[in-house]
Amino acid sequence: RFSHELEDFALLDDAVTGTILNHDTGQRTTVQADYLIAADGSASPVRTALDISQSGPRDIGHYINVYFRADFGPWIAHRPALLYWVAAPGVRGVFQPLDGQQRWLCQIRFDPQSESPEDYPAERCIEWIRQAVGNDDVGVEVLSIGNWSMHASVADRWRQGRAFLVGDAAHQLPPTGGLGLNTGLQDTHNLAWKIAAVSHGWAGEKLLDSYQAERSSVARFNADRSLLNSKLVGRITAAALSGKAEDNAEAAAKRVRESRHYGNFTGVDLGLVYQAGAFVPDGSDPPHVEDPVSEYIPTGRPGHRAPHVALRRAGQEISTLDLFDREFTLLAGAEGQAWVDAARQIAQHRKIPLSAYRVGPVGQAGLGSNLEDPQAVWLSVYGIESDGAVLIRPDGHV
Repeated sequence: RFSHELEDFALLDDAVTGTILNHDTGQRTTVQADYLIAADGSASPVRTALDISQSGPRDIGHYINVYFRADFGPWIAHRPALLYWVAAPGVRGVFQPLDGQQRWLCQIRFDPQSESPEDYPAERCIEWIRQAVGNDDVGVEVLSIGNWSMHASVADRWRQGRAFLVGDAAHQLPPTGGLGLNTGLQDTHNLAWKIAAVSHGWAGEKLLDSYQAERSSVARFNADRSLLNSKLVGRITAAALSGKAEDNAEAAAKRVRESRHYGNFTGVDLGLVYQAGAFVPDGSDPPHVEDPVSEYIPTGRPGHRAPHVALRRAGQEISTLDLFDREFTLLAGAEGQAWVDAARQIAQHRKIPLSAYRVGPVGQAGLGSNLEDPQAVWLSVYGIESDGAVLIRPDGHV
């Protein structure tokens, strides 16, 4: 609800109560809920009220965010990009095209020891933008100005009673690489099905303790990667601004080559694995990768994200990922009907949302296989035999 604010809350043994202020009417309403999910940003009033501390580097840098409208066509039409880095004396930063046309965002770094956000009115921001573009006549319409501080910190507790931290409230990542948004979405995906399970009565309250156990180490890893990205970008900028012109290009090119991790996050995005939590280890070792940031090897090992394999259902090609949503999903081999039967019986008895399938070779659907494996690879990718099975959680983890 827009113009509404959570003014106060109380954590009880069996509920959470909150006072909500409607800023448009001035009316206050008391609400009661089973749980409180604090998705209230890096400054998180809920985290502050709960007195939850954070660990990791803070105040790494301080920035002015300028949201503006301008036509940069003459300078970028021949080189479209998602980010435009500027490295010139007095102006270092990045421009982000928000709509690919005339809406932009840029960041201006400032030193809080000698300046404050109030020292950056619209006129000064416009001057900075024009200097960065290299043209004093470009038209700039400032839409809004904000400020923020860069951190690479993670909350020491993600749960207190019936309250949970998610997203930037739980971890603040440097924006270099865009890992903060992905990490926050993963938090919410991890927590949502667990709260649903407890609320609907087919899981115990203890399941919710696995949220921090699974997510905190992932957030720390991603925060460290984001901080390294920031340092790599700084080294490129420094190289571009140092020495003679011919040396600049050579030094900058070397820094770019050394910074291949920036934007190359397949391992981070898809190789996501939980070390402990709501899954049953099978005793196997994870796939060996030289570089966990950029390398990804699909695996069905417990704790990992269940990988994509192209299957066929009723003549239509689907991905295994299409099967993972609000339910548990059991995938059994062609000779694994016993697993399918057992899973369905338990799910019905315990009222657990679950779908179970047999996956077999093409042409064996008539033998009871619900899904076909046209490339004959899914058993090897998931690491099971034809009489085995794999169970995937609603958030897509094995």
